Amino acid sequence: MKRMKNFLSKKAEEATDADKSMWQDMSKVIQDMSLKIAQHFEGAKERENQREQDLKQIKRYKKQVRDLESELSTERAVHSITRSSLQALEEDCLRLRKQFMASKRRDKSSPDK
Repeated sequence: MKRMKNFLSKKAEEATDADKSMWQDMSKVIQDMSLKIAQHFEGAKERENQREQDLKQIKRYKKQVRDLESELSTERAVHSITRSSLQALEEDCLRLRKQFMASKRRDKSSPDK
């Protein structure tokens, strides 16, 4: 691009007044194109950086989901154990209550004999 600019500047200096404006216009067009290309590359680089950041964020979210799923699985296991323990405890209470009531009935009926 620099060589093109230098070439066009040199031609503009060597040219007659009528041709100078043409060479200057071409130089301006080349400068505009050069700026647009630089902006395009800068934008592409920014998009690539954003893509990399997005991929890192996705990895963090996936890890967080795996961790939460693992925690949920643990909580479910603990809940299941607690539920079965509570059920066994309720069954024990019911059995003990029945035994207690039966022993009370026996005690009431024993002195009568």
